Amino acid sequence: MTLARLLKIDMNTLFSFQEDLTELEISMFINEITESAVTGNIVSAFERTAEKIREYPHCDRLIYLAATVLNSSLALSAIDPEQKTEYKKMVNSWYEQVSGSQDEKIRYAALYALAMEAINDSDYEKAAERMEQLPDAEFDKKLLQINLYMSEGENDAAALLVEGRIMELGSKIQSYLYQLIELEEKTGNHQTAERVAETADQMVSLFDLWSYGKKVPHFLVSLYRKEVDQSIEWIKEILDESQKPWNISESPLYYRLAESKSASGLSDGLGEVYLQAFIREAETQEEYHFLRGDERFRKILEAYGKKVKDSVNC
Repeated sequence: MTLARLLKIDMNTLFSFQEDLTELEISMFINEITESAVTGNIVSAFERTAEKIREYPHCDRLIYLAATVLNSSLALSAIDPEQKTEYKKMVNSWYEQVSGSQDEKIRYAALYALAMEAINDSDYEKAAERMEQLPDAEFDKKLLQINLYMSEGENDAAALLVEGRIMELGSKIQSYLYQLIELEEKTGNHQTAERVAETADQMVSLFDLWSYGKKVPHFLVSLYRKEVDQSIEWIKEILDESQKPWNISESPLYYRLAESKSASGLSDGLGEVYLQAFIREAETQEEYHFLRGDERFRKILEAYGKKVKDSVNC
């Protein structure tokens, strides 16, 4: 019993007799820690997760999902930087724990997360090492499933998968275009950056993406050029637009997705989540440094910051 006591685990866990959690139990726990983190109790969320993982050290899905949820919450948290660093190490240790998972999806997702973290830490050697462990290209199993549904006459099921794939790929392309704007600005190709921004703008209408995305690419151009007046005007428009609902139920591309149980509430609360992320980024990221001395910028952050606090307290 001495070893088990030292490790703060029971004998069943020590000798791997602990049973796995069911999908329902995992979902319930993830929902609990998500709610805890969102309402400002991130310390409690980490403590409960650490305890759960000690209890179920071989439940890879639990570990990966908990690490992902808490990693995202940590980015928005206002806790002490030193404490945040310790929690970041804890998250990475959980990703490490499942980076050898027998479940390929979990293994690759964990390796990807670790590679991204290494890049953020400027540890490019470690990032390259992680990337080497990832497959060059993943076979699109969803395309096979879509064809299978169609051959079986399950056309609504096939269309639902297609809608989800369109939304997923559309959002990815949007992110790549944002990165391309930054790269063109950094390399001095300013006219090209403006053309890419216009393409990103048009893409929102073409793919029925969230409307605030039409403003973002133009804001990025002014942000990278450190244009104070233009940046502030775009920020106002972006934040105003982010509070408008994304009615995917009205889109011919996503209406089945909007009605599906797996995506119910997809657009609910997106505005509040975006506000939290934007305010945290504007307060901490170097790109916004040139704006922080402007009274208009400060008032915008104060006004929307209050809105976020009010929504959380409701």
